[in-house]
Amino acid sequence: MRIGLTEIITPMSVMALIMATGYLTKRIGIFNDSSDRIISNFIVNITCPAMIVLSLSDPKEHFDIKSMLAFILACALSIVLSYFVSKPYLKTFKYNESDTIIYRFGMVFGNVAYIGFPLCYSLFGNNGLLYASVYAAIQEAFLWSVGVDIMAGKINTGVKRFKNLLNPNMIAIIIGFILFSMNVTIPKILHSTLSSIGSITVPLAYMMVGSGFYRTRISLKDLKGIFLPALYKLLLIPAIVGAALYFVNIDPVMKTVLLLQISMPFAATEVALSQSYGRDSVLASKAVTMTTAACLLTLPVVVYIAGMFY
Repeated sequence: MRIGLTEIITPMSVMALIMATGYLTKRIGIFNDSSDRIISNFIVNITCPAMIVLSLSDPKEHFDIKSMLAFILACALSIVLSYFVSKPYLKTFKYNESDTIIYRFGMVFGNVAYIGFPLCYSLFGNNGLLYASVYAAIQEAFLWSVGVDIMAGKINTGVKRFKNLLNPNMIAIIIGFILFSMNVTIPKILHSTLSSIGSITVPLAYMMVGSGFYRTRISLKDLKGIFLPALYKLLLIPAIVGAALYFVNIDPVMKTVLLLQISMPFAATEVALSQSYGRDSVLASKAVTMTTAACLLTLPVVVYIAGMFY
């Protein structure tokens, strides 16, 4: 599956320009921290779920259930690999315990919704969003179990650890898969409504990322500290997973979406979780910001190489 440079550069350039718009909007005072929270909640609870349901409910031609099961397994194994390799990696470079918790969480869990969904949709349309949603659902399951364990510094048990799985995006994925599996065609008026609402997800999400850049101040010490974890998340793990995927017999689009999703910058969720568990939320915010900025350079490389080999 050959992907030309124009196909990569165009959506990434659009992403960068919309992020810059969000940054400037925050700088001149149109956006503020309060509006950021409102718009972010609007994206998470309304526009993104609408986009997911619409993507999953649209008919898919030549859909292979065996390939999807293989894709699901590949997604899970990729996250598990990243989880287990991240600990010795950080230990090798002797990060302190506090920083290790922040970095390890981000090295395993990426920003697969705010950046992953729009990018996969831009490159591959509804099929790309379908596969991106599958990866996101699997990541959510890991995030609210082993991810919380990382933040808490201990293994939690019981059903309470899974309560956050029932968020609007997961509910949208479940509804979408029910419609998809039953081959249900939603009414035209509802389809148009979901399409209109979901279409604003991409610009709003990118603007919120850009707005977040404004309030984060990065020092040279911060850059040195995050460099190795960022290298792991944005290039090293993608290289390992990408090499393994070469031998997996699934749709090249599935491979590329998986590779993109595991190449995403640190998850924005990390900041809120670090605050909840008394961790270094300032470091988490800086790590999310720096890896997000760096992904503007690394994601085109990932997509281009995927296009060469898949």
